[in-house]
Amino acid sequence: MIRITHPILRTNDTTAFLECDLIYENREKKHLYYSTTLEYAKYLSVERADAFLLGVIQYAMSIGEDVCVEAPVSEKLFFNLKTLVIPTLSLALKHKKIDLICKELDHSVLFAEGKSNQTFAVGTGCSLGVDSFSTLLYYTSDNVPPSYRITHLTYFNVGANGNDIEKATAAYEKDLPLVKEYVSYKEMPLVTLSSNIGSLYKGMSPDICLHSRNMGAVLALQKLFHGYIYSSGHTVQDLKLSSYDTAYFETVIIPAFSTENTQISVGLPSFTRVEKTQYISDFPETYNRLYVCWKQILKNDYNSYSVNEGSKTINCSSCEKCKRTMLALDILNKRGCYESVFDWSFYDKQRDALIGYAMANENRQGKVFWKELCKLMAEENFTIPSKAKWYQYKFTFLYRVGLQRLIRF
Repeated sequence: MIRITHPILRTNDTTAFLECDLIYENREKKHLYYSTTLEYAKYLSVERADAFLLGVIQYAMSIGEDVCVEAPVSEKLFFNLKTLVIPTLSLALKHKKIDLICKELDHSVLFAEGKSNQTFAVGTGCSLGVDSFSTLLYYTSDNVPPSYRITHLTYFNVGANGNDIEKATAAYEKDLPLVKEYVSYKEMPLVTLSSNIGSLYKGMSPDICLHSRNMGAVLALQKLFHGYIYSSGHTVQDLKLSSYDTAYFETVIIPAFSTENTQISVGLPSFTRVEKTQYISDFPETYNRLYVCWKQILKNDYNSYSVNEGSKTINCSSCEKCKRTMLALDILNKRGCYESVFDWSFYDKQRDALIGYAMANENRQGKVFWKELCKLMAEENFTIPSKAKWYQYKFTFLYRVGLQRLIRF
């Protein structure tokens, strides 16, 4: 069993820390923290251990340890973890169905220091990607009622940049100026927060543990957020239990991370990635800011660009996520709008192979995004080059004979 101690609040000249210890029966304890700017210190939820419980829950499941929490826990969160989240993750990820022991459950609404009532801030992440932009633009429009409209943007360093704390922090700080520039343009408050909880997850794919860690960060500030909109990664049409990507069933588990203070929702769960790309392409504010690159955001690789010489763009234009996005913009006849953020000359060199690759993967398991692109090509009456069809046949053959490792372009 592992124990989570009561959180404490500590500050220095620039930063506020919400801290606790993770205590093992037969191992050295670990000191965990969430940190934010002093401006938001009063919103850190020292009264409850919700943020730490949610942040470590999948780690505890992965090592098969029950969890005992010595501080109060939200009654709603505790009930949802016990009855829905833990059973679902256990079934999907083949982790142990652990037990939770909480010494006190609390169903009250928490107020920030000096506040006599609840704040009504609504937050969402601002990573400048397709999912992020579509959520932000949609949930600040008249399409949603006032209580769901986003008031604050967030940028968290809790795992999106990987589990190596040193590398992740360097990547986070390198990308932060891009976020700050856009936030300044939108004239909206930016809430930043970092944590060392990612150090527990070394060796575990971020795709299976990002949701609980990100929402743990939200609950660290639940005295601020009345609502939080988490940008969907997959649609409800793709709903299934997956052992390699919890985004496939995020519409089930993410709302279960809510507390009496903070209602957490999934943003645009019915929009496909292609539909989101089409939606944001009508907003000029995304044209010189769209940032989707896997190599930089996930792998912290800022030196691997599409070309070794010449100008560099903010997206490498050579990783799969860049390629998928560029192909979608090409099909939508929007590539000219995003000229400054991608290397289109490199794209044109591989365009036929990329279209052929999409068609070869249209009906293969786990290739949802490529299937969406093929559907878009049909809807837009996109002209398929004859050489792309040749690549389709070639790649299909290589898949059939088990030589997909030879697919390179």
